[in-house]
Amino acid sequence: MPYWRSNVDVETLFEKHAYSPKLARAWFRHYKIPFNCPALGQAVTMRGMFTLGYLPDHSFTWTFTPGVGRRAVVLPVRREHRLVDILAISRSSPAIWGCVMGTALSAGTLTRSPLRVYQTPLSWLRGKCKGVLPLANNFFPLLQATPQIVADNDDHAWHLAERIFIKPAISVGADDQAAEQEAISRISLAVAA
Repeated sequence: MPYWRSNVDVETLFEKHAYSPKLARAWFRHYKIPFNCPALGQAVTMRGMFTLGYLPDHSFTWTFTPGVGRRAVVLPVRREHRLVDILAISRSSPAIWGCVMGTALSAGTLTRSPLRVYQTPLSWLRGKCKGVLPLANNFFPLLQATPQIVADNDDHAWHLAERIFIKPAISVGADDQAAEQEAISRISLAVAA
C-alpha cells in the first residue's frame, strides 16, 4: 500500500530510507544547481519506485514509495520545523518527481515579493529555493494575496493565471474576465540570466 494511503510517521520513514548525501550532491553538480542552494545540505538519496497516477489534488502526477527500486534524490518538506512530506526527484529524469505522503501544500517560502513560483523541482533548486514550488492544487488560490508573482515562462504564467485567479473566480460565480485582467496585472515572467 502506498504511504500516502496509510497512517505513517514521515520522520521515521525518512530516517529509515534516507542515505548518501554524497550521491545527492553529485546529482546537484550534474544538474548545475548552485552550491549555495539551501536544499543542498538537506538532500539525500533514497531507493524506491515512482508510480504514475491521476492525482487531482496535487500539482505532480507521480507518487514515490520508498523501499526497493531505483535511487531518487529526496528533500524533506517542512512546515514550522516539522517534517510533513518528502519530495522525490528521479535521478535519471528530473521531469519525474512527486511526493511520498501528499500532505504538503508547497516547498519553499512565501516571504519574498515579487514571489517566484516554480513549475518543477529542478527549476526551484536552480533558483536557490527562493520562492515556492506548489505541491497541492489547493495551494494556488492562497497566492491571490501575493502582490506580484513571477512565472518560469509564458505557458507557466497562463497555468498560474488559471489556477490562482480564473478558476477560483468561476467556482464562486465571479467575473472570469476581471480575474483574467487581475492575473495579467500581477503575473510577470522571469528574466533569463
